[in-house]
Amino acid sequence: MLKYLPPTSDVIFKAFFGDRNHSEFVLSFLKSFLECRDDEFVGVEFVDPLLSKQNQTGKYSYLDLLLKTKSGHKINVEMQNSDLPGLEKRIAYYLSRLCSTQLNESEDYSLLNRTIVIFILNYKMKLEKFNNSFAYFKDCLSNWRLRNKKGEDLTDALEVNIIELPKVLKIYKSNLFFDWLTFIKSKTEEEFEMVAKKSPELKQAVARLAKISSDQATQILYDYQLKKVMDERVLQKTAREEGIKEGIKEGIKEGEIKKAIEDVVNLVAATKMSIRKAMKILKIDFSYKDQIKKELDRQGIKYQE
Repeated sequence: MLKYLPPTSDVIFKAFFGDRNHSEFVLSFLKSFLECRDDEFVGVEFVDPLLSKQNQTGKYSYLDLLLKTKSGHKINVEMQNSDLPGLEKRIAYYLSRLCSTQLNESEDYSLLNRTIVIFILNYKMKLEKFNNSFAYFKDCLSNWRLRNKKGEDLTDALEVNIIELPKVLKIYKSNLFFDWLTFIKSKTEEEFEMVAKKSPELKQAVARLAKISSDQATQILYDYQLKKVMDERVLQKTAREEGIKEGIKEGIKEGEIKKAIEDVVNLVAATKMSIRKAMKILKIDFSYKDQIKKELDRQGIKYQE
């Protein structure tokens, strides 16, 4: 068994950063890049990550990690391994739902606290999905708020932070934020041992990860999730291959139809025989007669039906 299971795994990510008895790790990570005062994280609460549906027609969503700070700010942290379509819509949904559940019906809007959503992506985001004007996509961290075109904030009540692990540089001037990202994206024992040398804090984190990785129940969950992911990839690959085969068949069929129509048009143009007779000679289905007539009209060829 691996001495260190990868923190990018949903199971390991939640076991490590979602442990109420070891909240110092997730708080250290959040404080390394969020614009919040340190005392906000004193007495932080781990909140039930289930977003209940607003009505009978709504949907449930289960978050990876949800925290509530001293002032009531809500921080949602998500680990994302698959480049699924609609990421931006999913982010908007989580953000709006977390924000809307802060106030009761009679409470004033001034009581609204910050809602921060953090997505850690184990892949590079496709730039074309978003507005190309955001140049900071070159960095591993991009921050989003309600801003005008001049970059001026309307409010800091809504905030999205997107972290792309593949953009974390292998060589960097060590700081706590990059140290944590290096820890999260590490896979081999050698990489974790290197991270442990960064600081006493990261050394403790690596030791904690080793303990989690040796837990039998966690290993079973990790293996189950890994098998599930691999099964899904096989199904997707099979579906893609079947789709390609069907596409090739459709392409051949369309090409054959086009060629058959051209043959009939050429025969009618050369011999002046009727369309019906030409189709019968070439053994072309009569259902394509209208398409043949359309092509003859397009080319200005006179014909008999």
